[in-house]
Amino acid sequence: MKIFLITLLFTAIVLVGCGLLVNFCKKRLNKTPHGLSGMCQKSGGEVCTSCAEQLHNKKS
Repeated sequence: MKIFLITLLFTAIVLVGCGLLVNFCKKRLNKTPHGLSGMCQKSGGEVCTSCAEQLHNKKS
């Protein structure tokens, strides 16, 4: 019985962690048109001005 409860607790922690990770990735994905990295391919990996302004406006 003890092993079952430990396994159940561990499984619950893993599921909650995965849910939080997916939620974070979805929010990050929707902030800019550049996806999870937030980097523009044209500017060599820097955040472009329009994306920086979008991020600033969404935080306010």
